[in-house]
Amino acid sequence: MTPFIVILLLLLGLGCIVIAFIGSIFPGIPGLPVALIAFAIIHFSGLYHFHGWVLFLLIIFVLLVLSMSILDYLLPSMMAKWFGGSKYASWGSNIALILCVFISTPLGPFAIIVGPFLGAYIGELYAKKTNKEALKSALGTLLGFLSGTVGKLILTSFIGVFYLVICFSILGRTFSNL
Repeated sequence: MTPFIVILLLLLGLGCIVIAFIGSIFPGIPGLPVALIAFAIIHFSGLYHFHGWVLFLLIIFVLLVLSMSILDYLLPSMMAKWFGGSKYASWGSNIALILCVFISTPLGPFAIIVGPFLGAYIGELYAKKTNKEALKSALGTLLGFLSGTVGKLILTSFIGVFYLVICFSILGRTFSNL
């Protein structure tokens, strides 16, 4: 395989890692699963064959991605319930989050943080909760959302570093054969 093709494939994988970082912050973009596509690109192109501790680490990453993907959906509603929220807080938060992704607001990217908070708050007011109870529930939803985002960013960072280490290994092998 020519060095140009090798670099092109590695950059394609790096693009997947960048999309994963974006998807860790913005809902609607499947960030973590896209990061794993980077490894599939280098494996199926024959650039790198996973074995030994590298394969073990990749399997751990796959399991963590699956766990984090599930937890990311559950964490905001779990935190809202832990803070005394009802199903209306969860519904309000999810509806607001979807609206913030698809509707442009003056808040820009901060709408993704403010929207679920306000959605949970409005949902709790709809459920006839007091202002204090609604704020507490909305805070729980916000903390759950932010916890999931931080968790995804940390996991994406580890995956990105692992990908770069493998890339440098591939590049070293490719250019030493010239």
